[in-house]
Amino acid sequence: MALAFKRIKVYARLVVLVAVALAVGTVLVKNHSRTATVWLAKEYRDVNVLWLALCVGLGSIVLYRLAGMVAGLRRDLRELTAADELKKGNAERQALAKKLAEQEQRIDDKIKNADRGES
Repeated sequence: MALAFKRIKVYARLVVLVAVALAVGTVLVKNHSRTATVWLAKEYRDVNVLWLALCVGLGSIVLYRLAGMVAGLRRDLRELTAADELKKGNAERQALAKKLAEQEQRIDDKIKNADRGES
């Protein structure tokens, strides 16, 4: 039974792949001679629509990757800032612990001196 479902899944994926390939092929055949006028800082006339679509697609992929890199950089900077704050907090806690230990030692010494003075 599991093999039958796997076979159905494989053939369904194959049908979808063939349908996408036919759609892309149809777009290529129907638009191979079409041109457009594009404005990109200056006007470009008679740009092939397929080249335009390819450039837009590649540009979108590049911008997506750059946006991901920027987001990763921001996340890394936040982690570094948090690590610095944690390190600073640990240093402050250690200094406070040392100060408290010294105070406790002084109090213990005073108590010992007071006990010797009473005896």
